Amino acid sequence: MPFALDPEVATGLEALSAALTKGPPPTQSGVDAIKVSSGRFIDHAASIAKTAPDVSIQTLSTSSEDSHTVPLYWHTKSGSSPGSAILYLHGGGMVASSAASYRPIVSYLVSHSGVPALSVEFRNAPYSTPLQGLKDAYAGLTYLSSNAADLKIDPERIAVVGDSGGGGLAACLTHLVRERQGPKIAKQVLIYPMLDDRLGLASPDPHIAPFLTVDHNSIDVCWVGVLGSRRGAEDVQPTEAAARIKSAAGLPPMYVDVGDCDIFRGDCLRYVEKFWAEGIPAELHVWNGCYHGFDGVAPEATVTQKAWDARARAIQQV
Repeated sequence: MPFALDPEVATGLEALSAALTKGPPPTQSGVDAIKVSSGRFIDHAASIAKTAPDVSIQTLSTSSEDSHTVPLYWHTKSGSSPGSAILYLHGGGMVASSAASYRPIVSYLVSHSGVPALSVEFRNAPYSTPLQGLKDAYAGLTYLSSNAADLKIDPERIAVVGDSGGGGLAACLTHLVRERQGPKIAKQVLIYPMLDDRLGLASPDPHIAPFLTVDHNSIDVCWVGVLGSRRGAEDVQPTEAAARIKSAAGLPPMYVDVGDCDIFRGDCLRYVEKFWAEGIPAELHVWNGCYHGFDGVAPEATVTQKAWDARARAIQQV
């Protein structure tokens, strides 16, 4: 039997298509066109995200190692003080969207899990110097750990969470922390993460081609935006594209979820296997009949609620 979309998830595609074509078509090409389409995708998801009236947001800031000011958003749920915390990195292929636009989505996660979250307004690619987005993410982690007492959290109980491009950046952050012996990350929660800069150069999977909400060319454009001419080069490091990992030794336990009709499915499975090979706990969920970004497009679907429940449980275990 061929792949088929979950019926509830499939109903969200019509509204997504309308959102993506809303307004004039992009006149740009390459990364600039991705910024427009990704922005529309995420704006649509944020507009239909479940509300979280019990969550308040405080605007903070810190400085990256190149003295860039990094805005931060601290999301807390009324009456909830679990001691643990989330560092959240937003989706958008590392080239688009913003932590500000993700506030409804992060607020729902905080409401659902009861765990406060610091979302980081990291710089999107293309970068003027390498790894600016990652360095901003590291600055956010350092702020969260250094200000643990004021924020009423335990710096030993921080989970880094990200989706899509933000999931890939979250994975890269764990590699940078291992390299620098930086602030502790107790767990990584990666939601259909963008892991491998070589994906856009590979042949598409014909079995899932009809269900893709993002294609190989778009992914390749994003990676070229991040890495420039080095995209696909042999010397790309796991701090740049996490799938370049040689060993997962020393990395934190992991949770990963992805749809079986998601362009990142194969990369996620291969990444998880690297952790299992080192005896590191790695919880994997593959959601049947789900495309990339299904949870944002169909927030009321039964499978979406199962996904949010699994993510919240993984975070609550920290």
